[in-house]
Amino acid sequence: MLSDTDILTIAKQMNIDKHIHGCHYKDELLKMKFKPNMSYIINLEDTDFSGFGSHYTLLTSMTNKRTNKLEYFYFDSTSGSPPQEVLLFTKQPYIPFNVKMIQSPRTNESCGYFCLAMIYTMHQFPYTFGEIYADATVFLEMFEDLNNKQDDLRNEFIL
Repeated sequence: MLSDTDILTIAKQMNIDKHIHGCHYKDELLKMKFKPNMSYIINLEDTDFSGFGSHYTLLTSMTNKRTNKLEYFYFDSTSGSPPQEVLLFTKQPYIPFNVKMIQSPRTNESCGYFCLAMIYTMHQFPYTFGEIYADATVFLEMFEDLNNKQDDLRNEFIL
């Protein structure tokens, strides 16, 4: 699994570092002030975990170019809803999330790369819509849903 330093180094190389607030353990979020129009890479372990952590996910927010409203999206490459810490951090009762599993639970090496690719698609890809849900859909459509197929190598290749 990538380290926090690895993720931030790669983000700088991809020219998406200005869109990332940082890499944070989920319990650290409650000690911070939420900043809109930023992406937070979240390690699902708490700070007292004695290792790298378990899995990276992404919380991102973006002002919709058409409606001028702030929208939120939570991305987990293995699918799933945001943890309670994310909802408390954003003061949102609900945050839309992906149900499509694009990373096999058997692999834990790619989650950071998937988060970086999602940020790139939303902020640097030349054909974005400027609408968080449309851009997330464009990203997710590139991959097979592993809930229905078990060709996880195809998704890793695309990544």
